[in-house]
Amino acid sequence: MNDCFVDSSALVKNYVREAGSAVVRRLLDPAAQATITVAQITTVEVVAALMRCGRRGDIAHEDAETLAAEFLWDVRNRVDVVPTSDAIVDASEKKRKKE
Repeated sequence: MNDCFVDSSALVKNYVREAGSAVVRRLLDPAAQATITVAQITTVEVVAALMRCGRRGDIAHEDAETLAAEFLWDVRNRVDVVPTSDAIVDASEKKRKKE
């Protein structure tokens, strides 16, 4: 079993096909039995990145919504989250909403 601290740029590769996606998908595959850890702020960053992909047309907007929901399910059920202060998360969410 592996322990992995994963940042938002790597996590996005698990949901949107881009360079490096195959490696990330193997790492995050439940069969790999890896313990995946992320910073709490990563949840906001990944959702923002997925929605940005939808706005840019990299993926369909509906797919961005679906992928964001899948990511949040994974965070609740498969990922260990290291807390970040509420002030940092709130400021990041406000910024994301402005994008």
